[in-house]
Amino acid sequence: MKKFIAIAAGLLVSASMMTYAQPKHKNCDDGWRDRLRCERVAALTEAMDMSPELAEKFWPVYNEIQKQKMEAQHNVMESYRALEEAVNGDSSRSAVKKALAAYLEALGTKREVNASSAEKLGTVLTDEELAKYFVAEEKFRRAQIHKLRPGKPDGEDRGPGADRRPGDRRGPEAGRGPEGPGLPEAK
Repeated sequence: MKKFIAIAAGLLVSASMMTYAQPKHKNCDDGWRDRLRCERVAALTEAMDMSPELAEKFWPVYNEIQKQKMEAQHNVMESYRALEEAVNGDSSRSAVKKALAAYLEALGTKREVNASSAEKLGTVLTDEELAKYFVAEEKFRRAQIHKLRPGKPDGEDRGPGADRRPGDRRGPEAGRGPEGPGLPEAK
């Protein structure tokens, strides 16, 4: 009996050690960025009803575009930090001007990268697929923003006035007559 308990305990310990030793999924478990990337891939694949043939052509182009977008965003943030430092520090006027020029240039580069993405994706997607891609990207972005709002389920509290009905006179427009704000209503 003691031998059986010892063997069972040994098996239990080794089994538990093996579960901890399992490597994490290589692509989706390394942190929030990877989880977000995996969620985006799943959302795009589903929304675009992507076939394996399309996926084979689409994902390399998409990954290259994402890499360029990340680099452009990184440059925007770096130049913004330099601009903020120049404005808040005791920098000379020329240093502020130089930092502002670098920031505006980084914004322009980001804009160019975003604009060229449609052209690059258009080489592997039809117009309909490209439209589905942009709609899916925007829906995914909005869903992520809604996730950041604690305690608010999707679709709830969409901002000031979201709960109003047409004709409801609450808020800043209350008290306005047909002649304009603050004027009495016409009789």
